[in-house]
Parts: sequence; C-alpha cells; structure tokens
Amino acid sequence: MEGPFNLLTENDWKQLLRNARRIAFKKDEVLIEEGATSKILYILREGYVRVDRNHDGQSLTYARLGPGELFGEMSFLEQADASASVIAEDDVEADAIDGPFLTSLLASEPGFSARFYNSLAVTLSHRLRDISVNLGELNLNEIAQVSRFHRTRLGHITDQQIPQELEDEIEIFQNVMSELNSGLRRRKIEESDVQSQVNARCNRMIDLLDQYTQPEALVEIGYDDLMSFRDTSHLDIGIGAYIFRETFNIFMLSQLIAHCYMKPRGFADDFMTSEMIYENEPQGDGRLGPFIDAWFESRPFCTARREIRELLTQIILQEAIEDTGVFYVTNLASGSCRELFDTCARAGNKVIETNCLDVDKDALAFAANLAKETGHADRFTFMQENVIAMSEGRGKFTIRPQEFIYSLGLFDYLSDEQAVNLLNWIHDHLQDGRDTMITNYHPSMPDKYFLDHILEWKINYRDADELVGLFSASKFTNAPEIKTVESGVNQVAICRK
Repeated sequence: MEGPFNLLTENDWKQLLRNARRIAFKKDEVLIEEGATSKILYILREGYVRVDRNHDGQSLTYARLGPGELFGEMSFLEQADASASVIAEDDVEADAIDGPFLTSLLASEPGFSARFYNSLAVTLSHRLRDISVNLGELNLNEIAQVSRFHRTRLGHITDQQIPQELEDEIEIFQNVMSELNSGLRRRKIEESDVQSQVNARCNRMIDLLDQYTQPEALVEIGYDDLMSFRDTSHLDIGIGAYIFRETFNIFMLSQLIAHCYMKPRGFADDFMTSEMIYENEPQGDGRLGPFIDAWFESRPFCTARREIRELLTQIILQEAIEDTGVFYVTNLASGSCRELFDTCARAGNKVIETNCLDVDKDALAFAANLAKETGHADRFTFMQENVIAMSEGRGKFTIRPQEFIYSLGLFDYLSDEQAVNLLNWIHDHLQDGRDTMITNYHPSMPDKYFLDHILEWKINYRDADELVGLFSASKFTNAPEIKTVESGVNQVAICRK
C-alpha cells in the first residue's frame, strides 16, 4: 500500500487488518474530538476528513486528509488526549484499528514492530519537515508579509537638489493644515469646507510625488548638484523621503493610513486593512484625522477595493448559479472573504461549499466568527496554509477538484515566477471546463507613488497584456478574459481550464 505504511509487507497488512473494523461516517460527523481520549488508529479508505483545532474560540482547519492517509497516530504513540478534531467532509469510510490489539501485535511480532515504527517515523519526519519549511517561509516574509522595520531613507538627496516648487508647495500644505486645525478648534469653519480643502491639498501632494519621481524630473534634480549626483533610483527614494518627512505628522493622523504604514500585524495588506476600507467610516486622531481618513478612503486605491469586492461577488454568484450541483469554491489568501459572504447572502438555497486558505490565523478566526454571525458556518471551511509553499508542493492539504478557484489581491504581491507556479497549482486542482479568477492592480493606479513612498507598500502592478502573459506561461491554454472595475485601476482575469 502506498502512503504512510508503504514499508509493511503483505503479511504485515494481513495481521494489521485482521481485527480492523471498517466504519462509515456521514458528512460533518466527528471521528476524533479535540481533547478526547482516543486509542484508535484510523486509515482513511474513502472520502476526505479535515483536522481542526480551536483558535480564539473558532475552529480552524490545519490539514485535510484523503484516501490512504493516517490519523490518530499521535494519541496512540503518546498515549495522550487528541490534540485536534478530525471531521468528515463527506461520506467517509475508514479502517479503525483498536489500540490494545495493535499494542499486543507490536509486542508479539518484532519484525512487524520495527517496520511499523519505521513507517511512522518516516511519516512524522515528513510532517515535521513541512512544518519547518513553512515556519521558515513565514520568517522570510513570504506571501505579502513585510519587515516590521522601515527602510533607511537618509543620504539619497541633498538640500540643493530639492526643487524650489516642491519646498513651496509643502510649506503651503503645512500652513493650510495648521489653519484648518485652528479653524476647527475655534469652530470658525464648516466641516464641508475643511474636507474640501483637505482633499485639495492632499491630492496636490500625490500630484507632486508623481511629478518629481518621473525619470526626466529625477535627472534634472540630479544635475542641480553635480558634486552629489546619484543614480535616479536613489534620487527617487530621496524625493519620496523628503515629502514623507515633511508630511508624516499630518498623514498619520488618519487611522487607515497609520495602520497601513505601521503594518502592526506584519502583513502589507492584512484583513483589517480591507475591513477598514469596506466600512468606509473615517476615523483618526485630533481634529483633522477623520478628514484625512475620509480623503484617503475616497482615493482610487480604496474605491477600487470596494468595487472589486462587488465585481467578484457578481462573478462568483453567476458561476454558482450556473452550476447544477454542489458548488465547490476555493479562496486563496482569503482574508475576511467578504465577497463570499456577499455571495452566500444572495445565493438563496444554492449549496455552496467553500475552502478559505490563509496563512494568517487571526484572519481565519475573524472570518469564522463572521460565518457564525451570518448563519453560513456550514458553508465554510477555514484552513491555515502558506499558499506559496502549497503551490510548490509543500502544502499540507489534500483537496478535491474544484468548480471555482480565485484569489483577491494575492497576485499583487507575487513575482511572475510565483504567480505562474500558483496558476499551475490552480490548474491541477480545477475541474475541466471550470474557471479561475485572479485580481491585480493596473500600473496606472494613481495612488501607487503614495503607497510606495509614504506607506512603504510595494505592489507588483500588471497591465492586461502582462496578466495574459502569466496565463500563457502556465498550464492554462485558454487566454483569460480581463475585466476592470469602474475606476479602471484594478482588474480581474478570468480563465477557463
């Protein structure tokens, strides 16, 4: 038999299964409960089970097992209570081998015992290796994770190279913001006037970032101090750093901007960022904070995030409605997966089974709680998984062929090589004739210089041709259909296997 016991002989198998019981379980039936005493070793014969553990009061899936795989071995080896629950995902059949019988067999047959424990050692070694690799990848900031330490911005530009117009405009920005704050304190200005002026001055800062980080402008800036001429990439950092230093105390009054800059959870784009953008309820520190927050919430980057949620909901819903049976959908780097909750709310009685994969346990727990609150918990399975490791064959899940696989935002952070690897994984796990969908910000996104220089938020922008190129370099043979949101700065690529 291939799998965990491939070192056993034919005679070993006959002895092992002599007293085994073939047991059937229905969907959602619990085979092993976390914390319970279990002295049974299971070999899965048909169907799939998931391995769940409790995190912050929510049940998260840490592994999925398929035919030929083993579970219950840790409790048997350690003679300890189960560290996780094992739950049937559909109708399941398994061979159950009672602990006392197995212990007696191991004691009476030295050869069998050696081969059995050797098999278990190899299985556990493979699992430990996968865990070690995944932990290493987390520490290496994979999957849109970033360093908590911000980059050095000093020494890239001299005072002589700072354009006079830029200095003047920043002085105006600072003075206007100070006057607005004073007006609010004295209640001598209408809030609508404050918002209008905040919008105008903040938009002007983005325009200046765009203007003075263009190649032609950077070359001219470099020639303003020939003795300190630097490569244009250094000058680009210098201009951004100058604007950052002069405006930091003002922009960081915004709750959303401060969260995006500080990245308190270590991710460039975490689920809380999306939740703040979706809620669109401006907040911040001081009198000006909420107005600056409202300005950023109205910028194309944020409006496109809300637009893409609605567009994805419409696409997923249409795919589900056209499906005649159970609609199996997998969401990669799922975050709070609001678009799936929107889909379920509109899908009526349509049977939808979702797999939500994310490396962030807190995001999964947050979404799991939403699933309970909205009454859709039976439609969701939340799995902690490093998607990049999974696409390279180092994942810990067995997954059935899916009707639909998609990702919102993940490809913004993947290199072309990583993107193609993930598309190949999607192709291998997608049913024939079914669709995948990915999103990517377009290079024309007006806020990219603000994200780069003020928020230190790096995105791999791609246009439609570049998205088509990713699919053509993968196992997909069809060209994707490209759709854009109303603002035009975010795109959806849909491709059929």
